[in-house]
Amino acid sequence: MSHLYHLCYMSQISPDIPASGVDSEVTRIIDSARVNNARVGLTGCLIFTGRHFLQILEGAADDVEQVFGAIAHDPRHRRVTVLSLGSIETRQFPETWMGFADSSGLAAADLAAITAAIDASSHALDVREVKTILGVLAQTGNRRATADLGLSLQQA
Repeated sequence: MSHLYHLCYMSQISPDIPASGVDSEVTRIIDSARVNNARVGLTGCLIFTGRHFLQILEGAADDVEQVFGAIAHDPRHRRVTVLSLGSIETRQFPETWMGFADSSGLAAADLAAITAAIDASSHALDVREVKTILGVLAQTGNRRATADLGLSLQQA
């Protein structure tokens, strides 16, 4: 069995994408991620705040790095910043090829605080906070349906 690895990053959606096209572009990103990640056995979760992406990728180190390399060079993402990476013992999202946590379930004040922390030049949002946010969204069901793949988000 391959050594497990994780990478957590944040990015900003490209300002070149018009506001009217953001939803369809995010849907394309999610659909592509699910297909590509399932092919190589990556799991994880993605949250989109309306301006920013926060994502955890889990799997074999080479696969995680290859997928992240593609994300980092994707023109739909700007200001791609790695928050955390390294070896892990178990997956936090073991049954999810790519869960999408919908931030609409967050209270407006919480979403504003997350967005402000991401916008801060110091990137004040700690990776533990990101993992907690993703885990809570997954656990409470505040997410876009993954029924098309027969998957459900679960926190390990």
